[in-house]
Amino acid sequence: MSRRPDTDMVKSFHESSTDLLASPLVVAEIVTRWHAMKVLFDLYCKESVRSSYLADWETSWNCSPEIAGEDETAGPFTKGICSSFAQLPPQEKQRAYQRFYRALTAHWVAVELTWVIRVSKHKTEREFNRWERKVYDRWSNNPERSLEEKLDIFEVLDFVWYFLVSQIFDHSGTVADWIEVTPESATPHGFSPLDLYVSHVGGLRHPSRLQLNFHEALEDDCTGMFIDDLRSIIRPPHVIELLLRLAWDPKSQSGFDRPQYVRKLGVLDQTYQWQQTKADGFRTYHVTMYDIDLPDRDILSSLTATAFRAKAEELWHLTTVDYTDSTINEMQLELFREQWECYKEDPWDTEMRGEIFFRQETHIQLFERIIDLEG
Repeated sequence: MSRRPDTDMVKSFHESSTDLLASPLVVAEIVTRWHAMKVLFDLYCKESVRSSYLADWETSWNCSPEIAGEDETAGPFTKGICSSFAQLPPQEKQRAYQRFYRALTAHWVAVELTWVIRVSKHKTEREFNRWERKVYDRWSNNPERSLEEKLDIFEVLDFVWYFLVSQIFDHSGTVADWIEVTPESATPHGFSPLDLYVSHVGGLRHPSRLQLNFHEALEDDCTGMFIDDLRSIIRPPHVIELLLRLAWDPKSQSGFDRPQYVRKLGVLDQTYQWQQTKADGFRTYHVTMYDIDLPDRDILSSLTATAFRAKAEELWHLTTVDYTDSTINEMQLELFREQWECYKEDPWDTEMRGEIFFRQETHIQLFERIIDLEG
């Protein structure tokens, strides 16, 4: 593994200076990302991809993707833009991409921060826990983001990090095709990287070698966990690159070193936990893994805050329904969670999924779509 970044790097990454953000290099990178990421937005607007995303694929929070048909992502520039986007005036089209890009880069930053925290060298356990909590809160409880932004991120996660990633890996072999199965000098005691990885995801205290009859488990449980790990660290450029290599241009798979690609992504950075002995009296590999529940909690925190602000009459005059104070007094966090879960299971699919970027709604309108204060 390459040299681990120290805490100063973590701090500079999390708290960027004004001079850094205004530098010509950063500005050029922002412009490049703005144009490059439009490939993913074009896919989002493409009718053939959209039909699969909306109709044939289970939502990420159900955790059981079933992709029907083939070649739904067979190229980013073919004709067939969905009517929801095509009928928008130019200014609204630009605003739709701005929201998509904002949500995409917001989660991208969270992914980068999580990787940095995972592999960083921290001076004390307290320092490690403090940075871990900052990253965790960025995903699960971020009051600086509006409800619209949080719902936008939720949609981008579902489309890019779940739907497209599932498309990429649906026919790309098992975890054994992506992680080395033979021992190498960097692994301890003659274990292969795959031995270490499977031991790691299995929660073993010490690494062990795979059994000869482990093939079925590799195809099922371990491959699923491997894809989940990828989702927690994969960046949008990697999604585009892997679509090009594995979906749009199969010829480019020739000479594609999958294990090396996975290593560069950082998937294996945590699998060498047995080599990282107790530095300064603690270990730093117990980092909370990202999952779809974290943005869920962030959305729930906004819904709860809005309801209680309404209770305090701060937003009372903006609501369109005549609520009584007694009904709000009965609201509890569990009820909000239940209403959000119910909304995701059905109304989200018909009202928001594939449509959220193509219309403008106020904070209160979004809130009242999801929460019924009289319910």
